[in-house]
Amino acid sequence: MDWSQVMTILGGNMALFLWAMRQARTDYLHLDRKLEENRKETNSIVKAIQEEVKDFHNYMKEKQK
Repeated sequence: MDWSQVMTILGGNMALFLWAMRQARTDYLHLDRKLEENRKETNSIVKAIQEEVKDFHNYMKEKQK
């Protein structure tokens, strides 16, 4: 095997490795953004439920009087 062939194989493998690392980083950032959006949505739903429960308890207290 000639040196040019060895360098071509090594260069190709290095390029594929770097590309795979970049893709993994991009996927990680995408998932991180998606998780943050889900966390915000979940927090808003929990706050709405807490507010409804609080309103319901206040309604029941007023009804008992």
